[in-house]
Amino acid sequence: MGEQGPPNSLPDTDQDLSNLVGISKTVGKTKARTSTTLLAMQESLKEKQLKYKEQRANRFQELQLPQRHVCDMVAMYLGLEPNDILEGVVDEEVYVRQLNSILEKDGTRCIFFFYQDGPPYTLGGFFQ
Repeated sequence: MGEQGPPNSLPDTDQDLSNLVGISKTVGKTKARTSTTLLAMQESLKEKQLKYKEQRANRFQELQLPQRHVCDMVAMYLGLEPNDILEGVVDEEVYVRQLNSILEKDGTRCIFFFYQDGPPYTLGGFFQ
């Protein structure tokens, strides 16, 4: 029979070292791309939040005396501060349009204000 090397001999260490360095470089590049993507997403989120805050402030400024009066009446019935009602109305453009519609001649004839007293519900229990 032919001669074979010892059964427990170590493979070529230079090749292993080269493979490890290659893997290390690949992991390093992937980490850098991931962190760059994460930073871009954070910046995008900050820009969206800033844009949303500006739009919300503009909607708040656009509310006129009749809209504010309706919100005052709702606040009185619910026992809340009028600004709390106004803050809820200016959250979305559609809420402002609905409030404006109730004040128009042929607009909506009723409007609902939903008020939840207490902490918000958590959905974590449903997914476990």
